[in-house]
Order: sequence, then C-alpha cells, then structure tokens
Amino acid sequence: IFQQFNLVGRLSLFSNVMLGALGRLPSWRGLFGVWPGADKDKAMAALHRVGVSEYAGQRANTLSGGQQQR
Repeated sequence: IFQQFNLVGRLSLFSNVMLGALGRLPSWRGLFGVWPGADKDKAMAALHRVGVSEYAGQRANTLSGGQQQR
C-alpha cells in the first residue's frame, strides 16, 4: 500500500489527471493547459469512476487522505 499519493498539491485534481497525457502531447499544450476535448472527457470519466468528479477543480492538497488515495 502506497503511503504517498504522488499528486501535485498546487494543481487541481483535474490537472493532476491530465499530467498523464503530457508524454504524448506537444509540450505547449501542457504549458498552457490546452487539453484536447477527448482527453478532457477521459479525465472526467476517470474522476467520476472513482467518485471524486465533484472535486475536479479543487486543489489536490485540500482533499482528504481517502480522496487523494482514490
């Protein structure tokens, strides 16, 4: 069981999920937060699947430990 959740505390939960797409997107998209619509939809679906979609805009460091773990 991991004790650290590897989230960037200053970023929103949505942005943390979108960081996973940086390896296959041009760097300017990540720099300016210009994400393709299909990737946004996938990220929101993933957040919904684990029950935290209502916190998508909230900073990761404000979530409870259980919410961060999801």
